[in-house]
Amino acid sequence: MTTLEIIGFLEANGFWKLRTGRHPIMTNGEKTLPIPVHKGDLPKGTVSGILQQAGFRTKQAKEWKERG
Repeated sequence: MTTLEIIGFLEANGFWKLRTGRHPIMTNGEKTLPIPVHKGDLPKGTVSGILQQAGFRTKQAKEWKERG
């Protein structure tokens, strides 16, 4: 997944941008996550870690991406 796809998934699930910059900060009021910005897809481990910290599973994000 790309940075924009992760941000889109999080926004669709109740997160919003708290701050923008080199690493946008996303929050849902309880959890706060820095999102790395890179060209192309982020490494699978990075995606998995972000989603896990947010309380989601990778499978949920993949299903959301497929529904597009």
